[in-house]
Order: sequence, then C-alpha cells, then structure tokens
Amino acid sequence: MYFTHSLAGAIVTKPLINRVENNFTEKEKTALWFVGITASVLPDFDLIYSIFNHLSNHRDFITHGIFIYLLMVTIIYSLSFLQDKKEFGRKFFKTLALVFLVGIATHLLIDILAGGISLLAPFTYKVLGLPLTIQRGTGNWLTVYLKSWYMIVEALMALSFGLIMRGKKYFTARVFALFYVLVALLSFVSISVVFF
Repeated sequence: MYFTHSLAGAIVTKPLINRVENNFTEKEKTALWFVGITASVLPDFDLIYSIFNHLSNHRDFITHGIFIYLLMVTIIYSLSFLQDKKEFGRKFFKTLALVFLVGIATHLLIDILAGGISLLAPFTYKVLGLPLTIQRGTGNWLTVYLKSWYMIVEALMALSFGLIMRGKKYFTARVFALFYVLVALLSFVSISVVFF
C-alpha cells in the first residue's frame, strides 16, 4: 500500500490517545498524534533515496527493518528519565515511545502483508512476508497500481478511517493523516510522470 499508511496510523493511535487523554494537554495530544501518524509513514521516507539510486525495492532497505526503530523507541523512552516538567514530562515521553512504536509497527505489518520487507535489516536482508506483487506489464506504473487489488485495500482503509475518525475531537488527527495522503498522491503522480 502506498497512500493510506497514515490513515492506518491514525486508526491505531486513536485508542492509545483516548486511553490517556485526560493526562495530557492539547499541545501534548497534538504532538502524540503527529508522532503516531508520522511514524506510520516514516519507513517510506526512503522512497526519494530509492528512486534517485535506482533501487528496485525500497522495502529491502534498512528503513524497513525493525532494529533502527527499536533503537529510536529506546532513546525516546530514555528521555522520560531526564524530564522533570509537568508538560512534556515523564509520562509524555513514555507514551510517546509507545505511540511511535505502534505507528512504525502498523507500517511494517501492512508492508509484510502486502509484499514483504527486510524486517531484520541490517543483520539480514531476507524479505519476510507475503510475496504479493503487481504485474507491471505495459503502461504507466501509477495506472497499473490504480487498477490493482491494492486499491481495494486502500479504499477500505480510507472508508475505515472516515468511519472511525469522525467528530471534532479528531480534527487534528484527520489533518495530519490526510496531509500525508496528499503528499503520497502528489509524490507518486510526480514519480510516475517523471520516471516511468
């Protein structure tokens, strides 16, 4: 999947933030939403590098391995021991570490189910997951993708997001998630036009 990782990130971040929302200020909750949703698209930030270096599959790059993110979660959690403030303090950084981990895990799980990833990179680059690929055939890559079964999954994810993230309470989360969907759409259209 390419377009709706951020929507999935918002969906899985929601119960975490709802559970602790009374413990945090609006600024803290906004930061948690931002990190949870951004983490759900973070592994795909390697696409720019992959395109310019003509890599055939960005999912077997280190950014789709779990170890780099476990290190990041450890650092974020460790920051909680250095905080004495009430706002953005210990509880916040402990929750932030969990939200980040759940966002990353969402992305990696979706990619495992939709083609596979090098989960254990950099120790091994063996791809783990379901080997589901798009038959490229002839034509523009984006057009082929839009006609694939992946688009059914993307549409179901968008529908689920719309149903689950209703209400004023989730306005910030919707803005963050839809921003990344827009970035993905614009990026893939641009890449498709320029490179394929």
